[in-house]
Amino acid sequence: MKVEHNHKLGVAEAKNRINKFGDFLAEQNIALKWTSDTTASVSGKYTVVAIDATVTVSDNNVLIEGKDPGFLFRKAAENFLKEKMKEYLA
Repeated sequence: MKVEHNHKLGVAEAKNRINKFGDFLAEQNIALKWTSDTTASVSGKYTVVAIDATVTVSDNNVLIEGKDPGFLFRKAAENFLKEKMKEYLA
């Protein structure tokens, strides 16, 4: 599964906002950990769905790529991520 969100924040500010999204995820027992200057891994479990994804931040884009949660959860997961990216990267 892939979700992409364009922004005009630059890398530093986008990372700052992704960290705030990570704080939200932590409340759901999902961990966000930076593995490089521009890439973070996301892992955990939400209800019955295992979360395993990578977040890549660039000057004008955030790309989330992860394991497909399956037919039943795919659309909900995509919509959730799109809405959260709009919220945190506005």
